[in-house]
Amino acid sequence: MKKVSVIILAILMTIGFGAVANAALTYDGLSIDVDFWTDASDRLGPGDQGGTFDLFVGNEIGVDVYLSTAKNIGYLSFDIQFDSSLMQAIRQDPAPLPDPGIFWFGATLDNSTPGSAKFATGVLNPSSGPATVTGNDILFATIIFECTDVGPVDMILADFDGFRVNLPVTETI
Repeated sequence: MKKVSVIILAILMTIGFGAVANAALTYDGLSIDVDFWTDASDRLGPGDQGGTFDLFVGNEIGVDVYLSTAKNIGYLSFDIQFDSSLMQAIRQDPAPLPDPGIFWFGATLDNSTPGSAKFATGVLNPSSGPATVTGNDILFATIIFECTDVGPVDMILADFDGFRVNLPVTETI
């Protein structure tokens, strides 16, 4: 198997590369933190600085997306873009909320477009219907990618959409 060097250089931000060091994107009071990992030893959680991973064809890399907000979030979606000739999104793992009374519902991963992994879900209270969530460092979702060829790959968090109940928020990063 050929060695693959997968380079996670930066999450592009509108305020420049200086902000990449904190690995969090902020929009309208919502912070999004992304953690790239290949196994439990480098699954470091919120604030992870990312880095370079050496992988083989067929190896997997996980992308955890964390949220922090004081607002009541009821629905969120995002799109991770990448070079489809070198990797593919193969599955998703929506995460449970810290509050056992509510959970993410309708979680979908759309990987039908090469080079794009779109994830969307909302929050549900089983006894009362649609709900919202607030808090810090909430694991929102995990997307698993598989390396399919040799070369460096940049992964970009793009086309983030979210809203509070009756208040749309859209940002393209």
